[in-house]
Amino acid sequence: MFHRLRQWFTNRACRRQHVTVPNHQRRARPQLELLEDRLTPAMGGMMSMPMPMPIMAPLPPPQQPSVSLGFGPGGEVLEVVSSNGVLTQLDRAGGHLLASGVRSASVAFTPLGQEVLAVVFQNGLLVQFDAAGAHMLAAGVRSASVAFGPSGEVFDVVSPNGMLTQFDAMGAHVLMGAGVGSVSVAFSPMGEVLDIVSTNGMLTQFDTAGAHPMSTVLSAAVSFPGGQWTEVVIMPDGSLFQFDAAGVGHFLVKVP
Repeated sequence: MFHRLRQWFTNRACRRQHVTVPNHQRRARPQLELLEDRLTPAMGGMMSMPMPMPIMAPLPPPQQPSVSLGFGPGGEVLEVVSSNGVLTQLDRAGGHLLASGVRSASVAFTPLGQEVLAVVFQNGLLVQFDAAGAHMLAAGVRSASVAFGPSGEVFDVVSPNGMLTQFDAMGAHVLMGAGVGSVSVAFSPMGEVLDIVSTNGMLTQFDTAGAHPMSTVLSAAVSFPGGQWTEVVIMPDGSLFQFDAAGVGHFLVKVP
């Protein structure tokens, strides 16, 4: 399951040894391409022997697409997970299929510019991928977001019951007891910022000034390249928009 992601970060680490990266971050709009509907046949490999049909519990709601945003030495990076669990990274070089069977993914960059990817798989496993490899961090996770702040790495984790917990150098802190669908954490020049999408789809941004209800969305992520607010959201119809510091929205792609 993790082979393609491990190989991706291994290759990036090797390339970094031969590429001189400028000291400033270069903002570049990624070359976006329409994400294809790559469905894996659900019945592949099943036994042909007739079996009695068990009584099935009601199926959970269909998975919603998700998005994450980060800015590294090479510019803007988007992690997009489609509703069928396909994870694609979009950057200045184009689109890169990384994995399937994914529920959500979050991208961040260390102070040294190294990419870190936190992936929640559909079985609830939270795995961090970085230049050192894959690290299984937790099980029973619904969504997660990673960022690097003044005190180091920060993880915001949403459990299946909607509880939001933040893990940092000081330990674990329950931020919300229920009702959270997904979260994005970032750091502005003024401090920590959270984008929280509730289980009913309402996006609320929390910062040092308080709570700011914004819109109904499927997913959202926030970042601060050069200290400037940048937001990406997937609207209820699957349209992915990016908003700049002036509040102007730019359509990027339709996420299946």
